[in-house]
Amino acid sequence: MDEPYEITVPSRDYMVLSLATRDAGRTTWHRLMVWSAGALCHRNVRFSGAGDLVEVTGHFDTFSFPVIENEQETRIELRQLIVQSFRRLRIARRNLPPEIP
Repeated sequence: MDEPYEITVPSRDYMVLSLATRDAGRTTWHRLMVWSAGALCHRNVRFSGAGDLVEVTGHFDTFSFPVIENEQETRIELRQLIVQSFRRLRIARRNLPPEIP
């Protein structure tokens, strides 16, 4: 039973993007993490662009990692929204294809 064995864990497809929200004239940027970005439920993420009106549901999570600088280790924490669903509600005019004459 002391025989070594290998385990291969398949990588997960993911996408990281930024989302701007505006409240009372103040813009706030959010980091979005989309796991299984190739899944059918997340296809709208790939086709969305700047200015599109979108609806995102999910939950916030904190991702932390160590950074070593000048022989001192500090931890960086990133607050991110783990996306569960993503819908495009309205396409920005600049993202529409040009009209064919």
